[in-house]
Amino acid sequence: MGLVPWAVNTEIYLEEFRGICGGMSAIIVIMSINFLSFVDAIGLVFVIFCIPKTKRLTFEEVSNIWKEKVYEKNNNIKRIVEQAST
Repeated sequence: MGLVPWAVNTEIYLEEFRGICGGMSAIIVIMSINFLSFVDAIGLVFVIFCIPKTKRLTFEEVSNIWKEKVYEKNNNIKRIVEQAST
């Protein structure tokens, strides 16, 4: 994030409110960093558990996996992966 927000914080508030406003700004920055870390963790869990493994699969095989997931036609994902690994 850098030093600019902290330098601006010291200049934009009135002198009598500078301490409390600077503290509130620091709390908001810390909370936003923690929130973004939490969102990153949720995204990582989503990728690990919800995205199918596509290593050594062709584009057509991956496309078929997504079509089957979307349209719920067949549960042939395991078969497609086994064919690609042989």
